[in-house]
Amino acid sequence: MTMQDDRQQSNRNLNDRDQGQRARNQSYQDQSYQDQSYQDQSAQNQRARNPCEPQFNDRLGKEIKNAMASSEKPDDNLNKILMRQVREKEAYLKSAAGTRTISLWFLPMLLNGLLFGMLAFLGYFLIPNMLLAKLVMSACIYMVLAGVALTAAGMWFSDLKEKMVLVLEKGGNKA
Repeated sequence: MTMQDDRQQSNRNLNDRDQGQRARNQSYQDQSYQDQSYQDQSAQNQRARNPCEPQFNDRLGKEIKNAMASSEKPDDNLNKILMRQVREKEAYLKSAAGTRTISLWFLPMLLNGLLFGMLAFLGYFLIPNMLLAKLVMSACIYMVLAGVALTAAGMWFSDLKEKMVLVLEKGGNKA
């Protein structure tokens, strides 16, 4: 055999191999099409049974369904540790940003106390009827105590100290 005969033989072998590969690919495509149509029919049947529930026909869908069905909850200590780390990181970022914060949580209580304190003082000295003056003064003192109680409740049940802040940026600009 000559060199040219060897080349022709190898070209024939390559062509035969390519044709065999094409035939196998075509049969795989036909089979996957049949599998897909079967899966589509089974999915339609399942939807007909329960149309509200999402369908997970593939392996990834089943894994997602298993992950969503997990009833495991993280340990409380781990949750506390993570929350503390988040708060520490937020505090670090605030301090690193060059901002200064001034807490104003006491301001509503202070203004309420000043307003109703002045009204009690004025009512006591400007109302000629002593019984009525003491009634107005006691109502104003009650309102001062109610303002203190509301501020304490705001601190207890919400993060009033964190929400009522004045943020001063570096250079004196107010944010």
